[in-house]
Formats: sequence, C-alpha cells, structure tokens
Amino acid sequence: NLSLYEKKIEDQLDAPLEALRSEVPQEPQWGVKKNSQGKNVFWYGFKGHLAVGAKSQYILQSLFSSGNLNDGKAAIPLLKGIQNRLFLPSLRYQTLDAAMIMRLFMSKYTVWVNTQTLPITKRMKGSS
Repeated sequence: NLSLYEKKIEDQLDAPLEALRSEVPQEPQWGVKKNSQGKNVFWYGFKGHLAVGAKSQYILQSLFSSGNLNDGKAAIPLLKGIQNRLFLPSLRYQTLDAAMIMRLFMSKYTVWVNTQTLPITKRMKGSS
C-alpha cells in the first residue's frame, strides 16, 4: 500500500490536507539532482518546501520532508494549505518554481487559486 507521496501527483488532488500533511516522509534520505553544468549534486537529510508571499516575503505555508521528496510533490499540499488555512481575500494568483510548474503543467492539472481555478495549459508556460 503506497503513501500519497509514492503515488502519482494526481492522487493528491482529492486527498484532504490532513492526509497530505500526515503522510509526508519524515526520515532523512539521500537526494540527487543535476546542477546547471549537468553534474549530479547529492545531499542527505531533509528538505524545506516553502510558499512565500511575493510582496511581503512572509512564509505562508511550509512543509518539511525527507531529502529525496521531489519539489513537485510538495506543490499540492502547499497550495491546499494556503487555501484551507489562511484568509487572504487579496490573494489572486499563485506562482510556483520551475520544478513544481513542470510537474503541474506537463500533467495538465488544475491549480486551486483562492476560490477560482485556473486550468494549466502549455500556453500559460510562455509559449505562444
């Protein structure tokens, strides 16, 4: 029986925030990714995933996980956390870093933005 973070990202969409937060892997693990020169960079331990206000620079939501959790798999819990836990009537748009955007865009998911939804398409990535 796989946890939500071992399954595909679309399995997170209907999961309640409490389940997403309780199943975050919490054991230190090795992580790896390629740097800008194409060389593997390794680390061991934990990662912090943050949702930060663009103007205020306040941390709106955070998620701490094993070092090997893909940033894209932290996107849904962070977005749901903002939607469910914060009252921000002026919040209209949310942007994500490249790793999260790639996971969501390539899968053509819908991102929750306050009470509106934005369908994610290739056109939104900046291609015309």
